[in-house]
Amino acid sequence: MRRAKQRRARMALVGDCALSEMQGFLVGRGRDRGLDMDIRYYYFSGLMGTGIAQDAVQEVIAAEKIELVAMSFLTYEGLRDPARGSCHRAGPG
Repeated sequence: MRRAKQRRARMALVGDCALSEMQGFLVGRGRDRGLDMDIRYYYFSGLMGTGIAQDAVQEVIAAEKIELVAMSFLTYEGLRDPARGSCHRAGPG
């Protein structure tokens, strides 16, 4: 069987570990809808104690011809119940 040509969608994910789970979801859903998700992931966490380089993010978006951007600046310490979040510390349950 011949596979239909997929449209490529370029996306940047900027933020914390919650986006790593989103990346897997988006790739699968995109494939189901005929999209080849070209995702660039730029990790940032408020726990790093530094700001995000906004100019660098804007340069990447322009240079890579990014069409979609998702941002998340939550951390596991920002969640009410860390055991239910995707950014929790591993440990005894």
